[in-house]
Amino acid sequence: MKIKVSVDISEQQSRFILSEKKFTAFVGGRGSGKTFILGHRAAGRAANGRNQLVVGRTYKELRQTIIPSVKNALELYRIPFKENKNDNIITLKKSKILFLSGENPEAIRSYTDYHDGYIDEAAWQKQMVMKNLSMCLRGKDVLNPSVSFTTTPRGGSWFNLFVTKSNQEKLELIKCTTFDNPFLSEDSLELFKEALSGDEKLARQELYADMLSESPINAVIPDNLIFMSDVPLDLPVSIGIDVAREGVDNTFIVVSNEKGVVESNKFSNLDGINLYLNFEKIAKKYKTLCSVNVDNTGGWASSFLDIVKTTDYRDKVFGINFASSASNNIYANKRAEMLFKLRDLCEKKTFSLKNCQDVVSEINATTYFLNGSGQRQIIDKKLIKKDIGHSPDELDAVSLSVLNGFNLHTNEARYSPLPQQGW
Repeated sequence: MKIKVSVDISEQQSRFILSEKKFTAFVGGRGSGKTFILGHRAAGRAANGRNQLVVGRTYKELRQTIIPSVKNALELYRIPFKENKNDNIITLKKSKILFLSGENPEAIRSYTDYHDGYIDEAAWQKQMVMKNLSMCLRGKDVLNPSVSFTTTPRGGSWFNLFVTKSNQEKLELIKCTTFDNPFLSEDSLELFKEALSGDEKLARQELYADMLSESPINAVIPDNLIFMSDVPLDLPVSIGIDVAREGVDNTFIVVSNEKGVVESNKFSNLDGINLYLNFEKIAKKYKTLCSVNVDNTGGWASSFLDIVKTTDYRDKVFGINFASSASNNIYANKRAEMLFKLRDLCEKKTFSLKNCQDVVSEINATTYFLNGSGQRQIIDKKLIKKDIGHSPDELDAVSLSVLNGFNLHTNEARYSPLPQQGW
């Protein structure tokens, strides 16, 4: 029995939900309802006895947005289901919906007997996700398999190329701008516009869903802003410390002044005491130390900060929680705010990165997008690690070093929530 869609939706959203093409691509601007319609299409097809396989970028995104969207649609249509949260699977009377992460594309290929596949934010996932997902759409009872994409476009991505070169008889391309969604509030639209003011190309991609063919344009710091020159050593400095967490992460202590990075030091396997000893050795080299910002997200720097409280540096050191609120609402969190503060310095072409070790590769892998609230948000670190093989520790340390500027009397970091505040 067919399930009738009985919910207020736009014309473009309706076309996606009801499409019968082998490939259906909903390319939308931020806030155009991509996750919402993915949920409705997957729920409706599962209700008709077809197994559904949904691939999100990360399990975090699946659990926070995609799975709730599917569940909301099933509940709206009064379709009974059971959820196994451990296995990320929803079971109906005659079908199932499995949710997988695209973080490890090879793990996808082992599944079979699925009728329909979905790739959320396809332009931001690897092409191997598409190839391995397609292998799962097979089995003796699998007829008319289909693959659906919901995504904001990304310049230079495999997805943009795939869509533009596909046979239009097999692929239905549905484009929807942010402004085509009649259910977005005026306040949300204004916030989107403000977040992308002054960046015409990115606005075309993120709001108008233009499929630009050039290389990615959403880098926090584009290549043309990377400046290399000698840095004077006689200016007041600030220090940024990114503390290693796990795996291949490293601890970086970066010293910067208003003209650029003075020195960048990498360490591994440092406990709180040894981190402090290395910090003190570096700090003593400089006549004027303005401030020291330490990444204390998750409390990883707590032992270092406890030691600092007993020293003469206690009034200059601030623990920063990357996930805490930014001082400007156009940023999703403090991490985004400090990276864009670094970008502002780079735009002046007077802040040199010459003395960094490998920060350029980290910059190239660090991109941003507009989240559902219209704020600038940096992509998940897991995605950066997948791209370059390690966490962007040096870039984080550089960003921390410029967060408070280079004046002696500044207290911006004091407003980070406890226990990350300074003393």
